[in-house]
Amino acid sequence: MSALGRKTPDPAAYERAAEAGTLLAGLGITVVSVCGSPATRVAVERAIAAGGTVLSIVPPDEMPPPDWPATVVVPCGMGDARNLLMALSGDACIVIGGRAGIISEVCLAWLHKRPLLPLTGCGGWSDGLLNNPPDERKNSPILPWSSSAELKKPTSGAGFGFYWVAERVAWPVILSDDFWNRGCRESACGGFRNRCLRDCSWSTNIRSV
Repeated sequence: MSALGRKTPDPAAYERAAEAGTLLAGLGITVVSVCGSPATRVAVERAIAAGGTVLSIVPPDEMPPPDWPATVVVPCGMGDARNLLMALSGDACIVIGGRAGIISEVCLAWLHKRPLLPLTGCGGWSDGLLNNPPDERKNSPILPWSSSAELKKPTSGAGFGFYWVAERVAWPVILSDDFWNRGCRESACGGFRNRCLRDCSWSTNIRSV
């Protein structure tokens, strides 16, 4: 799960970020983050404290300080091009607040059909993402959350049925050959056969693993 975020105007955003970090660690989900921005730093520190794994992709080509909050660090040396790695390293992207850099990551995630999980109710750019998506293509689901309970429970929106964090990311589903060969044309999986997000007539052939 990629965690994208910057400093936000509402202190409550940091509380929600901390709860998200604890939740993801408890579910056994690796958190991918730069770890340097205030909101995501809180999330990854809580994830590590809860025994979770945090992968930090940092822009320079040198290692960060020894106290950097991560269990694995990748000094990619790509500068702002690192945004593409952040957008695609997770099965989905949590978005907390955000400015230009986060907006670019969200747009890249959208282009590559990664579900977007914007924090709402705490101000910042992520608050309006559901009503102002990157464009009109409906490439991926946008699933707002305002508490860890909403982040964890199955939810629905935009006419779709979704497997949420515990079910979809930690326990993905696989589409049978019959399902695939009979021609699902919804593109909800983004081309990956184990990432169906739709609840439609084809879903009768989904089998859990």
